Amino acid sequence: MARKKAIEIGASLDRFEKLLAERLKPETDSEIIDKRIWDLFGETWSIMFTDLSGFSRNTDKFGIIHFLQMIYEAHRILIPIIDDNDGILLKDEGDSLMILFRNVEKAFNASLEMQNILKKYNIDRAEEEKILLCVATISRVCA
Repeated sequence: MARKKAIEIGASLDRFEKLLAERLKPETDSEIIDKRIWDLFGETWSIMFTDLSGFSRNTDKFGIIHFLQMIYEAHRILIPIIDDNDGILLKDEGDSLMILFRNVEKAFNASLEMQNILKKYNIDRAEEEKILLCVATISRVCA
């Protein structure tokens, strides 16, 4: 399987380099080459960044155990939403997550679901126990 994957990547890279070389020729219509590159390799992806609001301030005030509990709870609640929306958790650092989505709509839906579930979670919680989430989603066309 690894050999097949290496062959596929090599073949894709070869094709890409040939198209780029063709694009550099003065007589070439770059729009046609760009369309071919897009048709072969182009995709739209979304990257989501999350961060817990007020987290550092509350950690200083309530200590490390509170810090660990809040991260544990946030992951317990949010990771199933990421999974259900086909997100790929790329990085988990402190109270922040970096998530990749191949489907822009699913990234948007995940962000709404996260906010909605945390709104319900926070209803009967003390202020220091509430999980307040900041979400940023960036969608880019990649080729």
